[in-house]
Amino acid sequence: MKKSIPAASPDANVDALCGWRRVVVQELRAAGVASANLDANILRCGLILAFTMVFFCANGRAAESGASNEWTQAFLSLSNRLAKANPQMHYAEYRSPLLTRYLPHLRLYASYDGHRSDVDRIYFVNQKGMITNLPEDWRGNEQEGCWRIREITDFVRQQNIRVTNAQGAVEVAQLMEEIQSALGKLWMLWYNTKSFTVFDRALLEHLYGPKTDLTYTPSPRTNGWSVKVAYVGGPGHVSAPPTYEIDLDDEQRFQDLRRHTDLDPWLFGRKPQ
Repeated sequence: MKKSIPAASPDANVDALCGWRRVVVQELRAAGVASANLDANILRCGLILAFTMVFFCANGRAAESGASNEWTQAFLSLSNRLAKANPQMHYAEYRSPLLTRYLPHLRLYASYDGHRSDVDRIYFVNQKGMITNLPEDWRGNEQEGCWRIREITDFVRQQNIRVTNAQGAVEVAQLMEEIQSALGKLWMLWYNTKSFTVFDRALLEHLYGPKTDLTYTPSPRTNGWSVKVAYVGGPGHVSAPPTYEIDLDDEQRFQDLRRHTDLDPWLFGRKPQ
């Protein structure tokens, strides 16, 4: 445990804590003060428990601080790179429960100018500051009659994500959607606020509830899954909901994803008979 300067007083010790640790220690102190008439043995046990909690909190804060410092350095690596490439670019972080669950060792950022130009990009950054630059556009594949985001698919394949059930198939399809759409959401929020630096999907869902106007229906297929998206919201103009084909290897690890819509035969010049 890293040595640090002792707190000047019990109150100062509590003030130095944060989050749930501060709440726990405050409750322990209150219990100790309220129990002034306890005998020496019980009081001794209380002091041991309080010391144990403070020791645990200090260790926890040190670990969190170390991890936070690593991510700070990773972010500085990205911001320095973007500043050298184009000082006029803006950038922000995209967060979501799916990214935390499937890619906890990575952070997703996007850079953009004021016009959504060709220089806009999304980036994955790890704690060592290694940066992976990815394009974000779906590209049509006329031979297969589908849409792909090849670079993002290749990157996600390298993360060894296993899809073992229907819910996993839905979540991987949604994960790919979030990665691909992160830049557009970050740019739109920046354009309307001019000041934000983080888009946190979990916070929005906590405030306004989860998105319910789309349903995702998984069905097994040979060597993978199919996930059909359907719009179930109120009247409105929406793009043709897609169907995703997800390929897995023999160990049920993600390999590939293709996107189809009902408009594809017209878009690819092969109208159905």
